[in-house]
Amino acid sequence: MITTDSRKKAGGDKLLELFVKDSLWYGLSTFFVNILTLFLIKLHTAYLDSGEYGLLALIEMAKGFFFILCECGFSASVLRYYEKYDSGQDKRRVVFTAIVFLAVTGAAFLLVSIATAEPLATSLLGAVDDGRSLIIIAAATVVFSVFNSVLFSLMRIRSQSRRLAAILTLKTFSMLVLNAVLLAHFDMAIAGVLLASLMAETLVCVIIAPGAIVENYGSFDSGMLKDMLGYGVPLVPHSMSKVALSMADRFILALFLTMPAVGLYSLGYKVASIVLSLMGPVQKAWAPFVFRAAGDRQMAGRIGFTALCYMLLICTVGLGLSLFAREVTLLLSSGAYIDAYRIVPVVVAGFLWLALYNIVSWEMGYTEKTSYFPLITGVSAVVNVLLNMALIPIYGIAGAAWATLLAYAVSALMAYRISRSLIATRYRGLYTAFSVVMVTVLGVSFIEELDISVKVLMMALWLAFSFRLIASAAEEVFSSPLGLLVKRFLGGLA
Repeated sequence: MITTDSRKKAGGDKLLELFVKDSLWYGLSTFFVNILTLFLIKLHTAYLDSGEYGLLALIEMAKGFFFILCECGFSASVLRYYEKYDSGQDKRRVVFTAIVFLAVTGAAFLLVSIATAEPLATSLLGAVDDGRSLIIIAAATVVFSVFNSVLFSLMRIRSQSRRLAAILTLKTFSMLVLNAVLLAHFDMAIAGVLLASLMAETLVCVIIAPGAIVENYGSFDSGMLKDMLGYGVPLVPHSMSKVALSMADRFILALFLTMPAVGLYSLGYKVASIVLSLMGPVQKAWAPFVFRAAGDRQMAGRIGFTALCYMLLICTVGLGLSLFAREVTLLLSSGAYIDAYRIVPVVVAGFLWLALYNIVSWEMGYTEKTSYFPLITGVSAVVNVLLNMALIPIYGIAGAAWATLLAYAVSALMAYRISRSLIATRYRGLYTAFSVVMVTVLGVSFIEELDISVKVLMMALWLAFSFRLIASAAEEVFSSPLGLLVKRFLGGLA
């Protein structure tokens, strides 16, 4: 006889299976994307000097703000409301309403950007040749990127991880090829980098948009649009603050230091961002997983176990990157950029706080308390700006790295405090693992150089500790034969 509890357990197993499947596909895609991105960084540092690399970083910061203004939180709205409605007709209305709204606002944004490109270029980039053209290319890229992002959210909630993984890999590969042609053959410098990005986003849009429009074609629902804006718009100041939190340091560095210093810091930040790139695939699967699993009491333990595995993965990569920061920086750049490695461990520590924030903040999205997001990121962004203003004149790019770390710590601690008041999820072992790695990574940042044997030993000890934590958590959460087998296997490895 099949009981209700057994059905719930089977449903929970199915959700966990979907999460693992999606994470694996996103992880596979991220592996290939990361490899291609490493070649992109090598290409950029070979054909752009540190000053041009700094200018490119400022334009990327502007693109981040443009994206948020255009997107209006619709990636999150589609993710939430598509899952909220049961009928296929309502789901199609969600998608079609989002498509129509973003098409209209995207066209309007592009026209405004063209009209205001000259003053924007002057205020952001200063006296740079073809600054107006660079701003227009960046704005056009954002319009296509926003459209693609919302359709990516649709693929995520449908668990079309294999298709999304293939498209993301194709986009990065096309960017690499286009960058190589425009930089090496046509010597287009910054304009070549931006054009490559625009052409790649356009290619993706041409591939996925027609099918999505035809499949979801229907009536535009103004009432549904109002609900989706009500959910998404509060995320706009939140997202703005996130961009300020992650990119304002480069603008402040340009105010106090030189453009080559901005370029040096940007490379160190990109090296540390390898952690972020691994965070991405799990995060893509994490939100749909918790939205489906929340509310099922039997899934509470598995949410905590999954979060532990998520954090251990990020911590492992972060620790390895911090220990081998010098070697990785040399691999990705010329000797002119070598000093960038010094900020990598500190920025990595900041990203570990960001990973913690991503884990503990899902409760706010699930309970639709999205107004907390702009509060958290707004406070963190202000902390970041103030610390950058105070530390950069004294400590240079190291001051910017420490400002990043402390600001992300503020956001994670605030999210933890608020989320605990909404849904008290138990994360067994997660905070222990986080604390161990945080102390180790920050300790490494104060040491000039470690012997290779010491680095390898530290990684081995950490892996043994991680396996033991997973085995212990699996024993508590899983009572099935498969779960016990996992527990025994991991315990044996530890």
